[in-house]
Parts: sequence; structure tokens; C-alpha cells
Amino acid sequence: MKKERIAVAYIRVSTNRQREEGTSLASQKERIESYCANNNILLKEIFSDQESAKDFNRNGYQKALKYIKENKPEINLLIATNIDRFSRHVAKGLTEIEQLEKIGVEVNFTEEWNDSINSPSSKLMTNFKMGFAEYERNKIGERTKLGIETALRQGRYTYTPPKGYSKQKLVSDNPYANGKIGLVPNEDAKLIKQLFIDFSTGEYLQKEIIAKYKSKGLKLSKSTLSKLLSNILYIGKLDLSNYDVSENDIIDAVHQPIVPTDVFYKVQDIKNGRNNKVKTTRPKNEKFPLSGFVYCTKCDSPFYGSTSSNGKKKNKKYYDYYSCKNNCLHQSYRAEYVHDRFKDLLRLIRPSKGVIELYKEVLKTEYENALDQAKKSKKEVKKEIKKLEEKLTKLTDKYIDDDITKDAYDLSSSKITRELQEFKSSLKNLDSNTDGLTSLIDFGLSFLGNLYKSYDSAPRAIKEKLLGSYFKEHLYFGNGKFRTPKFNDFILLICGKNKELHTEIKKTETDFGINSRLVPWAGIEPALPKELDFESL
Repeated sequence: MKKERIAVAYIRVSTNRQREEGTSLASQKERIESYCANNNILLKEIFSDQESAKDFNRNGYQKALKYIKENKPEINLLIATNIDRFSRHVAKGLTEIEQLEKIGVEVNFTEEWNDSINSPSSKLMTNFKMGFAEYERNKIGERTKLGIETALRQGRYTYTPPKGYSKQKLVSDNPYANGKIGLVPNEDAKLIKQLFIDFSTGEYLQKEIIAKYKSKGLKLSKSTLSKLLSNILYIGKLDLSNYDVSENDIIDAVHQPIVPTDVFYKVQDIKNGRNNKVKTTRPKNEKFPLSGFVYCTKCDSPFYGSTSSNGKKKNKKYYDYYSCKNNCLHQSYRAEYVHDRFKDLLRLIRPSKGVIELYKEVLKTEYENALDQAKKSKKEVKKEIKKLEEKLTKLTDKYIDDDITKDAYDLSSSKITRELQEFKSSLKNLDSNTDGLTSLIDFGLSFLGNLYKSYDSAPRAIKEKLLGSYFKEHLYFGNGKFRTPKFNDFILLICGKNKELHTEIKKTETDFGINSRLVPWAGIEPALPKELDFESL
């Protein structure tokens, strides 16, 4: 008696076209069921795939294989419609058939049925048919690859669409795009655009963007967001080097861009660390304004501030210290002590009232002289503007009377107009308002007369600027005291009559000859109003 045939069926398609035509899954299923019914084959299960047959790492096939192994020796037949539905690779296909034969399962095909499938001649025919299927698969692969490359070179993206786009038929004036499948913005496009805009501000970290847009229905992982932010498709470009089409060739794509180009490149700058707004710098501690400015007298390294505790769990107290970077003196100084010693230095900077008043008069005089010169310059500029306007009027009259050609008129009028714009711009720059000048000078000189108080009440950022304006170089500290500092020339000038400061400076080699000149030196002299910006001190 013939052994009863109990089968598992396997059906497969790999393209949308096959799903719709005669090799569709439904068509294959119908043919297998009909064949089994007419040939006394008991069909137990049908497994399907929608992918290529280049190997056997297919979900449906692996399920069929698992079912066969779990139900052996009951199952003795694996049936498909054609060899190319089973495999399109000779070596892998024959190896798989051999493995199934070892566990007692025959592989056969309804359209190419062979009662003696294991005979040498049948195996040769199977080998031949599978080789032809592999050849056909390779040719299809070549045509597909060529089609994809052609589409990419024409600016049409054919792979899986990124978020914000869907695959649809394009409607375009471009003959290479119209009616072809390409990228079309979908309902997520507005979210993607806003995501780029948000990130371009530099105010969001990637994790914050992920959280914000998750609440809007856009699910992103960190790696997905990073790739999304770098995807040039969003500005309507294609980078052919990403698809092995060209080594380095960015072209215009046929699809509609979602993200403005300037926003996209701002995002790239931020991602690549070229935007200062997103650089995460550790905030400077307001408690230690002298960090990095005060140096050690022994090793010439900067002092830095730090905080330590008394180590107690209860009644814990914290203390602020300055210490040398290299700890070469093996000692730290209480921050309060260092600050007090520094304030002692600042108290030396006290310009006398006479110097302040004199300097005030010098500034006013110089500023008034500058204004007088500006008035004279304005008068000359206005004369030139009037001459050019008259010249342009005469030129226009000549053109109206046909005394000159249009080309000559255009050339001359363009030149005159350009000169007019330059003179008008100069006139605008010469305009000046002297209102509030006295109060501005009074404020600036009051600031200079109270440098110690100004420093003490300023935030750390301003303190750092003031330190640079007070001293010629870094301060040095050791053995509990500051080394005599080298004050800025301006400080020496305005404090020239300060005996206490004079005594301190004598300890150094500072040239005090400058103190005999109670007028501003070159570079300080306020020749223009912009030099009086005391608020920037």
C-alpha cells in the first residue's frame, strides 16, 4: 500500500505586482488545495511569505519548518506551486531539500509534479529549474537596481519614506516624476518642520525634543531623531553618495521639501557643536569671583575656589576656600579672608575730587570740540549733496530733451545716485544729540570714584571685566597676603594724588611720571561720542 501523503503547503510572493496577478497568494492557495483534493493528499496547514526567495530566512517558511519538525513523522510532504516559489538559489535550495529528505519529508510542486522526485533524472531537472529561477532572480535584481539608480539620478527617492513623507504617485511638471511613485508630504510633515525649527533655536536637548513630540504623537528614539535631523531629503535634496550611485553628488530632488534650508543648516551647526548657544558650559560660581585671576606666588598656578563641609551628619556646615591648583603650599585660604584682603587693595583706588572735576572738564571740552568739528563736516556734506541733486536734475532734463541716449543716462544717473547715498549716509552718522551728556559724564566719573563699591555690588560676570580693567596683570597671593599689584595706567592717573596708593606703588618699579599729566593720553582721549560709554566699564 502507498503511504498516505500528509502535506504542509508553502506559498510566496515578492512584489506588489505578483500579489495582484496570477501568482498571487490566493491563486497559489486555490491551486494547491485543488491539487491535494484531486490527488488524495491530506493538507494540514498552509504557510505564506511576502518576500524574496534568495534564502530561507523567511518568517513564513521558518514557521512551516517548525510545524513539520513538531509533527514528524506525520508530515511527509512539503508542497508548493512551482520551484521558484520554494527557492531561487540553486545551492541553498538543494541543501534545504536534502535536509528535509533526511527527516522524511518530500518536496514537490503542483505545476511540476514528479512521482519519482528523488530519482537522479528528477534531481537533475530540479537542479536545472532552480538554476533558471536563480538566473531569473539575478536578472530581476539587476533590472531593479538599474531602475532605482535611474530614479535616484532623476531626483526621485524610491526607498522607505522618512517620517513626514508617504509613497504616492507624483503629480509634477517634471516628466521623470509625473505619474511615478515618489515622496509626498503626509499629516506628520508640519510636526517635522516645527521639530526642526524648535531644535534650530538651540534651546532644546535631543531628549527634550523626543519628549515634546511624543506628546504630539511622533514617536522617536534618540538614534532615530539623530538620523532624522541629518536627513537632507527634508530640504528637497538627494545625496547620491548615500546610495552607491555617486561618490559625492548632492542633487535637487523632485519631491516637495518640508524644512526651510536655512533652518536645516542651523540644525547641522548645532549637532556638530558649532553653535555657542548649545555648548554646555559649567556655570561659574558666584562665590569665587577671583578664581583663575589670582595666582600662586610659588608655582605661578591659578587659585580656584571650592566648598567643603565639616563632615558631620547633623549640624553640617560648609566652608568656602581658595587653594592653589597644584596645592604646592599645602594650604587653603578661607574665601572670606581672601576677599577681605582684595577689598583692602580696592580701597587704595580713590581718586581725589580735584582730579575727578578736572577730568570731567577735560572730557566736556574734548567732546564739545568734537561736536564743533562734526558741525563743520555736516555743512560741507550738505553742500555736496545739493550739488549732486542739481547735477542729477540737469542730467534728467537732457535725457528728456533727447540730448543723451538712455544708456548714457542710466550710467551717469547710477553713479550720481550712488554718491548721493554715500553722502547722505555720512550726514546721518554726523548727526548727534548732546542731551543728557552732563548726566552721562557725571555717572561715569562717579563710577570711577567708587570702584570698590562698584565691584562689591556687581555680579560675577561684571566683576571679571572690572578685574581686567583695574590691573595690568594677574594678582599674586601667598603666605596670607597679596603681592603689590601693577595697576592699570588709568588707575594710576586718576589716583595720582592718593598718598596711600603712592606708598604701595613705590614698592614696585612702576613709573609714576605719568601722574604729572592730568589730561587723557592717546587712546583715552574721547575724540568721538562713542568713547564715553562708561556703562561698559
